[in-house]
Amino acid sequence: MRLITYVLPTAQTWNPMLNGLPVMIRATPLSYEWDYGDGTDPLSTSDPGAPFPRDTVSHTYTQPAEVEVTLTTTYTGVYSTDGGATWLAVPGTATTEPIPISVVEARAQLVSPDRR
Repeated sequence: MRLITYVLPTAQTWNPMLNGLPVMIRATPLSYEWDYGDGTDPLSTSDPGAPFPRDTVSHTYTQPAEVEVTLTTTYTGVYSTDGGATWLAVPGTATTEPIPISVVEARAQLVSPDRR
């Protein structure tokens, strides 16, 4: 069974107050690590993937199993203290805790166009 995985590579933004001053923070996805839960090595990629039929990230299971798929995302960050006119890099990266994903099986069925 082939499992297609993808995530929307959306930047995360926050606008906190720091010592009474407004700060803008933006975290952008840098890389993704998919652990498909079947004992194979995790897949590390900078590609967020895409849905079928343009999929680019997938995993093939060699036998049926109940697995827990996890995604860990690494982000880079920038911040601004002048309303976004100037952005400065946040040193290093931040990584999410693994997020478990449920695997659901969808069965394909070919249907004649006149049977809609």
